[in-house]
Amino acid sequence: QVVDIKYLGTKYLDKFTRIHAKDALEYFVVFSSISCGRGNAGQTNYGYANSTMERICEQRHHDGLPGKMKTNRETSPRSASI
Repeated sequence: QVVDIKYLGTKYLDKFTRIHAKDALEYFVVFSSISCGRGNAGQTNYGYANSTMERICEQRHHDGLPGKMKTNRETSPRSASI
């Protein structure tokens, strides 16, 4: 269930903002954690869900839209993660 909620929620927000807010949207913020890259024992689904959210943000960035995820070591005026 966690995969569906995180992935589908991000997917539909991405789709909606591409259609209705392409020129007006300055930031696309999703909340994830570093566990998608490192993982925690017993939280495979949670890590996978976070990873799918990051792939959507990477595709947005590739398409020239806001949504690049960042880690605590990166900085970008068009991205945010908590």
